[in-house]
Amino acid sequence: MFFNSGKQIVIRLITPLRMSYEESYAKAFPFDKMVSGVLDPEMIEDTVKMVNEAIKDKIQVNLIINNRAGGNAPLIAQKIADRLRKERQQRLL
Repeated sequence: MFFNSGKQIVIRLITPLRMSYEESYAKAFPFDKMVSGVLDPEMIEDTVKMVNEAIKDKIQVNLIINNRAGGNAPLIAQKIADRLRKERQQRLL
């Protein structure tokens, strides 16, 4: 993982791997709900790992999520936040 000298990381969740822009747009439109088969669960897992690593190293995370990544960017953000919260609670036990 690469962190810049400014102690920041930018993570962009955009079009899923092996899916064209046009295909992801057509499946996700009108971007009002999560769409089965668009959001790659590995994308969530990888994002959580990167965020946890950055937090451990006191690095600011800037997360940019596109609706095409899974249908609805705010819901994707909520999935990531829920996963981060769950992992933090488990570490505190």
